[in-house]
Amino acid sequence: MGKKLVLVGSLAAAATLLFGCSSSSLTTAESSSRFCLAATGYNSASGALDNLPAKPTPDQLRTALEESLGELKSLTKVAPPAIKPDLQNVVKSLKALLSIAARYGYDFAKIDPKDPEFLTFVADTTTKRSGDAVSAYLLSTCGVGNNIGTTVPA
Repeated sequence: MGKKLVLVGSLAAAATLLFGCSSSSLTTAESSSRFCLAATGYNSASGALDNLPAKPTPDQLRTALEESLGELKSLTKVAPPAIKPDLQNVVKSLKALLSIAARYGYDFAKIDPKDPEFLTFVADTTTKRSGDAVSAYLLSTCGVGNNIGTTVPA
């Protein structure tokens, strides 16, 4: 696949979100505030996927995807109920992407475009909807903009 692979939703959210603190029984306002603080704190830095070179090595790509997954999982822990299911969908999608990438040595150029798991991943509209919902929430509630599409060289 000589073209660039555009991964919307899961990578967009993963590239824009970082860390959260653990929370127990917070009110919706407190939960939103904590979530927004975590997202804003990350937005002022750069995400693992944003730091990838134009042509990442398989190790660089693996590390960035794994870091993004960890960061997204942490953020999900402090997510308010309004956005938590969408973040969970994004985490699920990123896990699927990691599984696919692992089978191909984290080299997107080697991914078989007819691979059933890859086709399922690409066709999953839930990921895009969830990524869009996370982006909209970040912008409207937290005032944090993000990149809707993250391009990863293939």
